[in-house]
Amino acid sequence: MTRPLIPRDIALPADSDVENTDEFRRFGCSVLNMNDVIENDPTNLFHPDFVREVDIPEAELEGYRDVTVLNTPDKQERDRLFVREMSHDHLELPVNTQGGDTEEVEIWGFPDPLGDGELHFPSATMRAVEGDVVHTLFNPSFNRHTIHHHGIGHTPVNDGVGHTTFELDGDGYIYQFYAKSAGTYIYHCHVNTVLHFEMGMYGLLIIDPPAPPGSLITAPYTDGGQGFVRRAQEIVPYHVEGLWVFDDFDQRWHNEFRRDHSAGLRCPFEPWDPEPGNANPHLHRFEPDLFVVTGVIADQANPLVTHPGVARTAQPGQTVLLRILNASYTKLRVTFPADLNAEVIAMDGKVLGGEAEKSYSHPFPLSDLGHVFELTTAQRWDVLISNAPEGTWTVEAEYRHWISGQLLGRARTQLTVG
Repeated sequence: MTRPLIPRDIALPADSDVENTDEFRRFGCSVLNMNDVIENDPTNLFHPDFVREVDIPEAELEGYRDVTVLNTPDKQERDRLFVREMSHDHLELPVNTQGGDTEEVEIWGFPDPLGDGELHFPSATMRAVEGDVVHTLFNPSFNRHTIHHHGIGHTPVNDGVGHTTFELDGDGYIYQFYAKSAGTYIYHCHVNTVLHFEMGMYGLLIIDPPAPPGSLITAPYTDGGQGFVRRAQEIVPYHVEGLWVFDDFDQRWHNEFRRDHSAGLRCPFEPWDPEPGNANPHLHRFEPDLFVVTGVIADQANPLVTHPGVARTAQPGQTVLLRILNASYTKLRVTFPADLNAEVIAMDGKVLGGEAEKSYSHPFPLSDLGHVFELTTAQRWDVLISNAPEGTWTVEAEYRHWISGQLLGRARTQLTVG
C-alpha cells in the first residue's frame, strides 16, 4: 500500500534523525502571539480597526482589580464569569500515610482571584449551568499561556489552542462560550501542552443541568455535595458527588525541566542531549514516580487514599455520582466492586442516550465490562451508583504504560456507605 504524500514528510530522514532537519525546525517554530495576530493581519477580527483594548470597571468584576484586556469579537452579555490568573509555586501535597506526610512539588496552575486567590492542585473547578453564556477572563501574568475549555464547541478565537489560534503574552483576554450540554469537561493551558499540563495547569469544568422546579437547591451545584445530573432523557438527583482526578508526576519534569518554559519547543531545535539536566529537554521520556488522586499522593507502600477530599461517604440507599478524569500520561485501568451496581451515564461530556446521542448510545452497567474500564489521557467517565448498598467499597486504579501496559503505580480510594 502506497503511503499518502504529506508535505512535512518529504525528504525527512530516518525517525531517529528527525529533530536535526530544517523541515522539522520549520514546522516547530511557527507560534502566534496576540501581537502577531493584531498587527500583521488587518483583516483579522482582533485588528485595532475592529477591537480596542478596554479597561474593565472594578465593579463589573465583583471586586477584582482593574485590568487591561483585549476585547472579544462578537462578545455577548454574559450569564457567568470566571477569572483565572497564572501562578507557580511549591505546594505541599498531602501523602496518604498514617503520619500525615507531605511532599513538596512545583506546580503551575490557575488561581481564582474572585475566590481565595491561592494556587491549588487541581485548579479551582469552573461550574456553569446549561444555557449560560460563559466568559473566562484570563491574565497570563508572565510568559505565554492560554486557557482551552476542553470538549466545548468554541469559535476559533475562543478555542485557546496555541499555535493554531494565538497565545496570550502580556494583556489578558476574555474567552466566550455557550454552555450547551451538561457534562464533565476540563480546562487547561494549551501552550507547550505536554509540559504545562504535566505541571498542573488544568482544572475541572462542569456544566450542570438546572434543578427541577420546586427543588431546594439551584445550579451550579457545590463540588462534592448534592445536585442533579442528566441520565439519558431525565434529570435525576444525586446526594454525594466525587471528583476523582487521577494524575502522575515525573519529578524530573517538575524539578529540572520546568526551569525552561519552552522545554521541548525551543527554536531552532537542538540535537537531543541524553544527559540528565540537559539544556533543552525534548520531553520524550516520561517516567512517573508520584501517583496522585485529586491532589493527594498515593503512597505506593499502601496506596489506599482515605483523605476526606477524595474518599466519599454516603448513607444506604443514597445516589452517588463519581466524575472520573484521567489526567495522567498513562493508561488508567479502574476496577469497581461488583456489588456496587455502578452505571456509566456519560463519557467525555456526552450524556449517553441524551437528546443529541439517543439514537446511538445509552447508559450501561459496569457489569457489561466486568466492572473494569480503561481511560486514556483527558478521558472522563461519569459513573452513577443508585441505591448505594451499605459497606466500605474500594475502587482501584492502575497506572499502566500507554504502550507496553506495564504496571507503573497504583491508587485506591473508598466509598463508605453507612
